Formats: sequence, C-alpha cells, structure tokens
Amino acid sequence: MTAIRGRCRTSLLGGIVVAALAIGAPASAAEGGTRIANAPLAQWGEPEDGIGAHDIPGGGSSGTDFGHAFWGVRVFAGDRISGSGSEGTSGGCLDSMWLYDPSVSDATLQSSKATFKTAVTHSGGTCNSRTYRWSWNNIPWTGRATLWGDFAYQQTFTFVARVSHRTRIRLGPVPRTVPLSDAAVLLRASVTSRAGKPSGLCAFDRRAHGRGRWHQVRRVDLAGRSCSARVAADTTGSVQFRVRFIPDRGWLPSAAATSRVLIG
Repeated sequence: MTAIRGRCRTSLLGGIVVAALAIGAPASAAEGGTRIANAPLAQWGEPEDGIGAHDIPGGGSSGTDFGHAFWGVRVFAGDRISGSGSEGTSGGCLDSMWLYDPSVSDATLQSSKATFKTAVTHSGGTCNSRTYRWSWNNIPWTGRATLWGDFAYQQTFTFVARVSHRTRIRLGPVPRTVPLSDAAVLLRASVTSRAGKPSGLCAFDRRAHGRGRWHQVRRVDLAGRSCSARVAADTTGSVQFRVRFIPDRGWLPSAAATSRVLIG
C-alpha cells in the first residue's frame, strides 16, 4: 500500500510539474479568427497563420464563410503598417489584405467598406511566386482595427506585420540674431508620439542664408523625449537650423526647422 501511495504521489507531482511547464511556456501566434469577435490580436513582428475564403462584403456574395482570416490590430492615427508573407500554393493573383476601422463588427461587416483594400505584391513581379508583401500608409484612426486576409478559398497563408508610429518634433525658441558667426546657438527639441515614447537619434543641421543644401553638424541620442545641442552659425549674413528625428525601428522620422537667424 505504501508503494502504491508513493507511485500516486510521484504521478501527482509529475502532473503538477508538467502543468507548471505548460503554463510557463510561451504561447505561439494564434491562427486567425473566423469572425471579428473571435479574432486574435496580431503581434507585431511575429508570424500569423490563416486560411482564406471567398466570401467578403461587397464581393458579390452574402455568405458567412470567411476562413480563419481575421486579426485585431492596435493602431494609432498616422501609423504605417507593412507586411510580408507566403502562401501555401502559387497563383494567388487576386489575393489582398483589407483593413476595417475600429467601429466595424460582425453585425456591420456586410454593410461596411474597408478603409484599405490592397492587393499583395508577389516577389518577382508574378503571382506564381508564393511570397508577397503589402503596406498601408497614414492610418486615419486610433483603436483596435480589423485586418482581413482576402485569400483564395481554403488557401493557407502566413504573414508577419510590422508597424511604425508617427512622431512629431517641436523646436524650442531660438534667438532671431547672433552677434558672431562662431557664436553657438542652443537648439532644443522634443519628440513625441500618440503611440508612446519614441526612441532614436536627433540630427542637427544648418544651411547658410536659408537656402541650398543642409549640412549635418551633430547627432545625439534622444534622452527621454528631448535632445539638445549647441551649434555655431559658421557663416555670415544669415543661417537656418534644422533638427531631424532619426528613429529606431517602430517609429517614423520627423523634422522641424527654424526661421532664418541673422548674423551680426
């Protein structure tokens, strides 16, 4: 009896260990949903799996078999989304990606118009290629939108989508005149985004007399949401300064320039 109890305890402990490992294991990307209501949230930069279907609002069908092809995507106004993937078979010349605004639900899908209906671009310029890509610029709203993979009926496909968020750079005040060409002007800039805290570099440029080519003078890390540098005019007459945000992956560039600063 003792041996049996020992085996039971061992079996129970083993089950607990297996369960703990299962709970702690990272979950793989979910297959797309069959409806908006059960669509998983797409993970930026991670692979997603789907199965296509013909029926789609406005496509000449009133059916409801949409395949495993819906994903939710968290977006902010001004975002850029780009994606790439592959199909199970070649020849998908009419395959495309659609994006619906956050207000669209299963109940309103049939009567709703997609904001973006983008045919995927196959590698090599031919739809006989299984690999493809697409992109959307300047997403017009903020919220949880719906991505729908409009792929041929029962066509399996995978994709990875990435997002870059819009940024805005603002310059602090600068003097309207500086006494000498070698006098340094303090340039301060802040970089913000609705999507959070941007990361990257600030580049400080200048050009003589407010025309011609810009010349980069310095680069500094963005610290928090701000950056600054002292830049000399290094010319006579007038000069113009500019600060550019050079982003890390996931952010979009932005820039702002001063008015002309008079020398002397």
